[in-house]
Amino acid sequence: MSEYLKYPYKDQKWMIVICRDPNQFEGTLDEWRKVYYEIFNVQTDKNIEEIKQALRKKYMEVFGYI
Repeated sequence: MSEYLKYPYKDQKWMIVICRDPNQFEGTLDEWRKVYYEIFNVQTDKNIEEIKQALRKKYMEVFGYI
């Protein structure tokens, strides 16, 4: 598992880094679902790829670029 998936949740730098390029991180489905919950504040039944796409979309909405 990536060090960043273990990073303290609710930390802004952590959220920015993981949303900018989620493909650089490895983790189990449960770990990714926890990340999703921490960022979006809702439970999900999405798979890992769908979660990563949602994270990148969130980054684009907030910053407008990659």
